[in-house]
Amino acid sequence: MDNKRGKIEISNKYVAVDVGGSHIDVTLVDENFNVLPISSLDINKEYKVNDFWDFLFFAIKEINEIEKLCFALPGVVDPYRLYCIDCPNLDYWKNIDFSSLYEEGRRRGVRIRKILVSNDCNAGAVGVYKILRLQNKNIVYIAIGTGIGGGAILNNKLLIGANFSAMEPGHTKIYKKSYICGCGNWGCIETFASAKALTIYYNSKNNTNYSNLLSIIKNEPQHKVKKLFSRFSDYLSILLNNIIYFFDPDLIFLAGKIVFSSNLFEKQLIRKVIKKINLIKNFDRKRIVLLDDDLSNNTGLNIYNLVGSVFADEFL
Repeated sequence: MDNKRGKIEISNKYVAVDVGGSHIDVTLVDENFNVLPISSLDINKEYKVNDFWDFLFFAIKEINEIEKLCFALPGVVDPYRLYCIDCPNLDYWKNIDFSSLYEEGRRRGVRIRKILVSNDCNAGAVGVYKILRLQNKNIVYIAIGTGIGGGAILNNKLLIGANFSAMEPGHTKIYKKSYICGCGNWGCIETFASAKALTIYYNSKNNTNYSNLLSIIKNEPQHKVKKLFSRFSDYLSILLNNIIYFFDPDLIFLAGKIVFSSNLFEKQLIRKVIKKINLIKNFDRKRIVLLDDDLSNNTGLNIYNLVGSVFADEFL
């Protein structure tokens, strides 16, 4: 079987599943980081886990034996117990034991040798680390979308946290009283610097009713869009400065669809970050990397999440 990124033999049998709040992708991944889509499905927040099991096993029905079955999930995950604690944007995805898939697979005639379960941003960090071959580098990965998520690899280990909730940069606070966040608190930075936040802010200031940021970029006057992204870079630079002072990583990677519009904010963002760094002299702007290359060949797949989900066990 072929795709534009290379050849994948079904005998590799690494199955990677990327679960989002509105979409699921099931793919094959090989050891050279090639990704081949098998099936996909649009979902909503009421999508049930049993329906997911049915969809998954139907998608892989031609595979009798799987070397690794790997998941990237949008929530709090215990990767050691293969346990999904909570996916906030999926109402029924709480307290799910993914190790039950060993038995479920046997019941459905599929032998599964190993299961891996990761938080999606942790998987993304591993994917970047592997694909870009960043040996012995300390990295922070920031994904900007509806919210702001993150993952970090420090000293060749994922930063997981005592409660499996490390690297939630979107919920760091910048104002005590401002906008209320989906987490229930006030002042989270993702209420200022996420794609959702920018859309809400623009609509409130311009009496518009756009459903997403891309529509604003395509349809609104350029000077208004630039002003919006100037505000975005103000707040995102605060987050990046905090990350630099907390971790001093070799590299910070910014990902998400908003990064494909980097021409609107990259230069001013880097300038604002450097201006705020007083304790680190001669900060190299190349340490901040915008992942604006579409590795998916317009398939919409999150290649970093998918590849990272397969190799996450190397960093636990």
